[in-house]
Amino acid sequence: MTDLATWARVRPYRGRDESFCLYSWLFTFARSEHGKRWNANALRQIGQQDHVWSEHRPIALRLLREADTRIACDNDDDDTILGWACVDGPGVLHYAAVKHTVGRELAPDVARLLLGDRLDSPQLVTHEQCGLRVAGVRHVGEWKFDPYWLASKWAKEAA
Repeated sequence: MTDLATWARVRPYRGRDESFCLYSWLFTFARSEHGKRWNANALRQIGQQDHVWSEHRPIALRLLREADTRIACDNDDDDTILGWACVDGPGVLHYAAVKHTVGRELAPDVARLLLGDRLDSPQLVTHEQCGLRVAGVRHVGEWKFDPYWLASKWAKEAA
């Protein structure tokens, strides 16, 4: 493990991060097993090739803006994004991604900087973590995938 703290840090999400985070989320999610099944069903039913984008974009935007979204960036340049994570409380991980240009050698360190002990502890995961998997990041904690948790949470909030 490198001493990432000497050249990277975590900062809060800002509005100008939205394009990068949204694109990387939707781009990798569309290629996940869940995203492929979702898109394939939509293609058969309504013939939209951009179903994941059009249907999932509002969900991702709401989470990026309302949940705890954090950015790993270069110490000297806030706009050089290395990765990001969107979490809810201590036990819920919505999505995390490490930029492919970071490289597989440093990607686990960037993920650890963003997620800390979440990589080692039980998490409820609302989206397949292909943004981490593509970067070669592995977790040892028990992660339970529940894509319907958000619907339940938001329905309770609306009631």
